[in-house]
Amino acid sequence: MEEKIVRWSAPEFEYHEKTHQWTWMVVFSMIALLLFAFWKGNFLFAVFIIIAGILTIQWGRRQPLDMDFEIGPSGVGLGGNMPHPYHEFEGFAIHQLHHAEEGFSELVLRRK
Repeated sequence: MEEKIVRWSAPEFEYHEKTHQWTWMVVFSMIALLLFAFWKGNFLFAVFIIIAGILTIQWGRRQPLDMDFEIGPSGVGLGGNMPHPYHEFEGFAIHQLHHAEEGFSELVLRRK
């Protein structure tokens, strides 16, 4: 008997193009919070704001990777890794994404 395996590829996350306004709003928020931190004398908070702002801008520009998925007789696999056996899952659901392009759905697997 032939094993049936379903394979597909999908982006890691739904990417939204960021404008220059978005970047400036992050920078403006950073400056406002930095001024507040210095006014209160909380320099550790200022360091946190700088790190958080840099990471927010960097992660906001990041493009999603294409992930490979697989459903087969032995379980559910991600990126060619060993599949997760079905007994690890309590249930599943398929959500229709209304905000996405026509025909896109989300597979949700609930682990035990």
